[in-house]
Amino acid sequence: FSDRPDTKMSEGVIQSWKAKRRNLIFVGLFSVASAVMILAPLYFRRRTEGWRPPDLARNMIYFASLGAGFMLIEMGIIQKLRLLVGHPGYTLATVLAGIVFFAGIGSLASGKLFNSGILTLRPAAFLALLTSVLCVIGFDALSPVLLALPRVAKMALAFLLPAIPAFFMGQLYPQGLAILPKVEGEIPLHMSVNAVTGTIAGGLGVTLAQLAGYNGVIFIGAAFYFVAGMISGPGPVTEPSRQAVMSEAH
Repeated sequence: FSDRPDTKMSEGVIQSWKAKRRNLIFVGLFSVASAVMILAPLYFRRRTEGWRPPDLARNMIYFASLGAGFMLIEMGIIQKLRLLVGHPGYTLATVLAGIVFFAGIGSLASGKLFNSGILTLRPAAFLALLTSVLCVIGFDALSPVLLALPRVAKMALAFLLPAIPAFFMGQLYPQGLAILPKVEGEIPLHMSVNAVTGTIAGGLGVTLAQLAGYNGVIFIGAAFYFVAGMISGPGPVTEPSRQAVMSEAH
């Protein structure tokens, strides 16, 4: 954070260093302000009924991990598949559409999968982690073949490649909300934690990519899903609790 970069660096490197410095300062200030706005209300409601600091901390870590993990994996996959599509605008539109679409399908299907006992939070988190890593490894292994395809085929693949990890990632957020205790303000609190950590991860994603590469960004995002899986409860979600969540959320 020094104001005096090495004078031996080229002008372009110095400007990049300054931009990175400004980005980190802004992310730091945003993080502090967000933490104050989230934690201050918790302090004032600490004596209200339903206050359980250990459970609250665990739930906050769970939703924070989902927010950061989803954003980092999304950013890493978009940049990886930019090599395939070859055009930044086409890549962003195609890959983002695919991730949002299949995450939505996962969210829609999560009710039946969780109620039937086929999935619970922990296996879903680990499947999101595993399929994200396999998506990267598979793309790297097949990229010489994929790069020779026509652009239309490349765009179709860019839309479909994130389908499986996005499907599992999309299940964890709504099912996590569904098992929160029915305490006033609990759902908005964890929604805000998820949104804030996703925003912070987005701000740090470019810097992380410069340090660890886009594969590294995806692996870091996958590590957050490991945290979410380890901290989440293994129990199924019941339909009445989901209906209560949807009622309060609206």
